[in-house]
Parts: sequence; C-alpha cells; structure tokens
Amino acid sequence: MSSEYILAGDVGGTNTNLAIMKRQGEKFSILLEHVTPSAEVKDFLDPLKALINEGKTRGITIDLCSISAAGPIKNNTCQMTNADFFIDGGFIERETGIKTLLINDFIAVSYGLPLLDVEDEKQILKVPHPGGLYPKGNGMVRVVVGAGTGLGMSTLVHVHNTYVALPAEGGHVDFAPWDDDTWKLKQYVAKEIGDAPGAELLISGSGIARIFRFLVEKEQAVSEPGIQEILSSPGDRQPAMVSSSDHPLCKKAMEFFVRLYGRYASNLALTTLPTRGLYLAGGIVTKNEKILLQDDLFINAFEQNYNSLAGALLKDIPVYIIRDYSKSLYGAANAAVYLLLLL
Repeated sequence: MSSEYILAGDVGGTNTNLAIMKRQGEKFSILLEHVTPSAEVKDFLDPLKALINEGKTRGITIDLCSISAAGPIKNNTCQMTNADFFIDGGFIERETGIKTLLINDFIAVSYGLPLLDVEDEKQILKVPHPGGLYPKGNGMVRVVVGAGTGLGMSTLVHVHNTYVALPAEGGHVDFAPWDDDTWKLKQYVAKEIGDAPGAELLISGSGIARIFRFLVEKEQAVSEPGIQEILSSPGDRQPAMVSSSDHPLCKKAMEFFVRLYGRYASNLALTTLPTRGLYLAGGIVTKNEKILLQDDLFINAFEQNYNSLAGALLKDIPVYIIRDYSKSLYGAANAAVYLLLLL
C-alpha cells in the first residue's frame, strides 16, 4: 500500500496520547490527536473508540492500530506500571476490527529513532564530549534511555534493510554505587523500601525527590528556608520543585541526579555498544538540558571507567537528547509498519 491510516498510541503514567496517522512511503503525519490525562482513563476503549469514530466522520478507515504502553508486554497485553488500567491488544482488535499491536513505550521510541534528523536542533541536541568533540555515529546499534515517571530503555538494531527493536526492563536492574556518597544513598533507599533498590528508584522523577531527601538528612538541613516547603508538598510535586529551585541543596540534588544518570547510561552503552548513538528521552532531560551540559557533568560521568579501553569506547559513542518527544507516536506508527506489515 502506498499509504495507510494507522491509529498510534503513546500511553504513559501521565498522559494517554492517541492519534490517527497517515503513512506516505517512509513518512508519517498526524491527522487527528487526542490527549487525556491517564488518571482520568477508566476504560481504555473509551478514548480509543472516540478517536476512531471521529476519524469515520472524516471518511478515514484505519488499517492498523499500534499502542505503546509504559509497562512490560506479555501476549499482546500490558498492565501499566504507573497507571491503574490494563490494556489488551487482542480485546481491542476484537472490539474494533482493527489489527492491533501492543508494544512497550521504549520500543516505540526506538522505532522513532530512524525518523529523527540528528542535524535538526529542534529534534535532537548533540551532547558534546569533553573538548567539544562530537563523535560521528555509525554501525548497526542505537540505544535509547529515558528517565521520567519511571526509567526505560531499548535497543534498536539496523540489519538487512530493516529495524529490530529489542524489548528490555533495564530500568529495574540493581542500582550500582561507585563511591562513598552513592553507597550511602543506596543504603538510604534500601532502608526506605526494605530491599536493594533498582536504578529506576533513583534515576526518575521520584528519584530526584529521594536524592533531595537523602541530602537533607545527610546535611541536617530540614530547618533551612525553602526546604520544609518541598518536604511537606505532595510527592508527585517534589521533583519539579527541586529541579526549579535555586536553593544550593536542590542544585546539589540535581547535579547528583545527572551523575547517576550518566553512569547508568555508561553501563548501558558498554552492554549494547550503540556506535550509532545513545539517545536520551523524556521530559526530565529536556527540561534540564542546562545542568546536564554544564561543566560536562553528564558526559564526564558517562565516560568514567576504570578500564582505559572501555573509556576509549565510550568516547566514540555519540550522545543525543531527543527534543521532539512527539516521535513516540511516530515510532508507534513506524513499529506497526515494521512489525505488522513488513515482517
């Protein structure tokens, strides 16, 4: 087919974003889009059918449906990690008559990577390596990692003129400390949860709040002006308050967060060797580009390694920030093409 209409979805803990996309060759365009706060979604079929019916009024017949969801996928179903509803791709297909694919949200982001232009600063920000160097991406492997409500990652492999995205739950690997402060931070969180913490508990929005509370306790700063206001605020507001505050302890918390993020990304890079590029996704990074770039804070943590050969490998990996996060929808549509049409 020279063109298809695809219902694409990007469903996360914060928003449920659905769109009808038109495919023309290797390009996609959004024809209709609905965004609903995920907390307001009681039955996932409701916003889905509303968009389908709106499309019908405009003479649009949808050929495929591809929904990316923030959670592990099993048998074309997903219990959302940070939302209170269950998505069943087979049930959607039976109810709508549209061939439906359910994919992890980072698989969708992965399939969106080929649609990004790394030379377009509206879409991508290149992160300079120390000395202002920008390695040129080449090879078959890209990896995307994103800290937001949770922490996700996926690998995209380009082989034989097609793309294959590899699902993973890498956000839940053990948090790996490397110095006295990070050991103490791990112990602090382990005491809070009663178990060894995974990376997501620190490299995420809630992680920013945990780092902040750890530093407040460590430096006995509870009574300082501005600190108590943050501590007494609802947990979901604390990360934004910390990241936007000029208080020295908040700045220290954000710098700590960036270093943790850099080391985690480094571990992923050595595991997957993404010579085509490591991509940082999610709102936390785009809202905090300045602190990530200042004094090469992120990239220094990324390149740090006890082994000089491993360090040399890391210096050659391009690091990008995805600025155009609407690519999640485009990626879901592109995944439908590769996984439902081409395979």
